Amino acid sequence: MGDRPSMAQLRLHRLVGQPVRELPIKASFPDNPALPDVEQEIAVNLVGMYGITRSIARRMAAQRHGQIVNVSSLMGKIAAPTMATYSATKFAIVGFTQALRGELAEYNVKVSALLPSLTETDMVREFQWFRWVVPMTPQQVAQALVVGLRQESGEILVGWQSHLAVWGYRVAPWLVETLLRWAAPASESLPMPDRPHRQKRYARLRSASTTP
Repeated sequence: MGDRPSMAQLRLHRLVGQPVRELPIKASFPDNPALPDVEQEIAVNLVGMYGITRSIARRMAAQRHGQIVNVSSLMGKIAAPTMATYSATKFAIVGFTQALRGELAEYNVKVSALLPSLTETDMVREFQWFRWVVPMTPQQVAQALVVGLRQESGEILVGWQSHLAVWGYRVAPWLVETLLRWAAPASESLPMPDRPHRQKRYARLRSASTTP
């Protein structure tokens, strides 16, 4: 690579002062086993985050003040079928965040991990969803983040489903893993349902998530 800047370094100028960051790419295993796809997902979700966090952490440590939020996922606590590579990167982010929190504590820099579940974005509308999962809105994710930071939480879960899933995995991991196998899409290689069907399903889930 020589003296060429990395992608993480090129993005740093836009991201300093905006500690919430991550560009998710979905490449499941074994349906998409091509090594370049796996390497790209690891590079974006993990290596890119590491490079940016390293640069920002140095600046915050010098100022002896700061707050870093690394975006992981519920899949960083509970791995699911069809999400092998994605889950691997998200578990790594949780571990990295835990270690970094201890390393930067003496510099008065707080480090947290945000662990949203399925979130209502344009990207997820093209996915085969897990059954029974109600998507969260970006506003709900933002609200959970604000509350978590106020409480100085090291790991910030979003929504009752995420809290229930993590609690259930602690109590009965075999049950949660069985439910995940039932709920997971059969395969990424299977044809997607037609768009009108997806839109109707999306509308039903969205309505359920906003009903008191």
